Parts: sequence; C-alpha cells; structure tokens
Amino acid sequence: MATVIFLIAIIIVLLVYILVKHQYTKDFKVQQSKRKREQRVKNFVYNAFDIDKIEAIHYKKSFIELIYKQKTLIVEKERIIFVDYEYQEKIESKYEMSSDIDRSELFDLIIENTYFYITENHYFTLLINSKKREKL
Repeated sequence: MATVIFLIAIIIVLLVYILVKHQYTKDFKVQQSKRKREQRVKNFVYNAFDIDKIEAIHYKKSFIELIYKQKTLIVEKERIIFVDYEYQEKIESKYEMSSDIDRSELFDLIIENTYFYITENHYFTLLINSKKREKL
C-alpha cells in the first residue's frame, strides 16, 4: 500500500513539474522573441540614424529637426547633448520596454527615447537656420 501511495506522489510531482516547465518555457520563448525584435529595431535605429549620417539640422523654438536622407526626426532640445570630442559622438537609447508593447509602437518608443551626443562644432556646421545659432 505504501508503494502505491509513493508511486502516486511521484506521478503527481512529475505532472506538476511538467506543467510548470511547459509554462515557463513558453513564457521564456515569448520574452526571448520580444528581446530579439527589440534588439533588431535598436540596431536599425543606431545604424540608420547615426550622427555621421545627419545631413542637416533645423533649429526651431520648441524642437530640433534632424534631417537624414531617409527621414526627418523631430526631437526635443533636451535630447541633443553636446560632447567635447568627436570620438564621443553617438546615439543612445534609454527606455524601459513594457511586456505588452506592440511591434508598431516599439520603433516609436526607441526613437522617442534616443539621445544624440554631438560636438558643438559638428552641430553648428550642420545647422540650417543661421539666425538661430543659440546654444541649447
């Protein structure tokens, strides 16, 4: 009788283990695919909107337009950060991704939370509107 109870307990433990493992594996695969998609979009943004690829900068009162060959990005003035040296020029995304974000919203989220590090000299050489050469 004890052997039967022991076998039933082992079967119950194995069933619980299999159910939990299946659920965690499924969640892990979903999270992994989201992270891969996030990384692909991030790499695309970093490559397409690199500081060296900016063709012109248009300064307005409330925002700045970064003009690229493919697209014009409208960014707040706070997201343009001046650095001292050319080797420090880069773009950097600082964001928190929620678990319920759609594919279409991911690109916009990364763009909205991207900071552009650029030297003042490079910035002012790309600036279109020469009347508004005010520092940020």
